[in-house]
Amino acid sequence: MAILERDVVLQGVQDGQQTMDFPVTRLGLVEDTAPVKAAPVSGDYIPIMDSADGGQMKKAPVSALTAALGLKAKIFQAGTDAPADTGLLWIDTTATTGGLKYHNGTAWVHVPVAYT
Repeated sequence: MAILERDVVLQGVQDGQQTMDFPVTRLGLVEDTAPVKAAPVSGDYIPIMDSADGGQMKKAPVSALTAALGLKAKIFQAGTDAPADTGLLWIDTTATTGGLKYHNGTAWVHVPVAYT
């Protein structure tokens, strides 16, 4: 199977207009050569899917997420090994099977991504 390099772009709505935001990943971002930001800062944003708004893609400020999480400020772990804390998101950096994953209560599974 060939691996194709593509930008993944999230779609959202702002003021009733469709938007295309956040070039999320290229193949390099799921490999060990990806640039790493040690920790997000309060001015950063993280893309989210708003389940209360029909699954629209939106951005959430890191400061709001850390406040909502309380003491649990760490929300993801990156590497080839799954985190012991199944409440974290996992950025699996394994070359062929990597990607953003979450624990569904039984196993680590890929976060579904829709693109056109």
